[in-house]
Amino acid sequence: MTKYSKILDFVKDHMSKKLNLFTSFDTQVAAHNVVLGERKEVLQDVKERLVQGGGSMIQG
Repeated sequence: MTKYSKILDFVKDHMSKKLNLFTSFDTQVAAHNVVLGERKEVLQDVKERLVQGGGSMIQG
């Protein structure tokens, strides 16, 4: 019985470490998605200004 107890303890510790890893990974991905969303807004604004400015350059 002790043999199985040690194995179960090992598995439990291993799975706890994996769950902590995946939890921290999800947190980091969520934070990075916020940064990417902000970057997307900035790029969209710059793109719109570039298109507007390009029209005035063509008209001359």
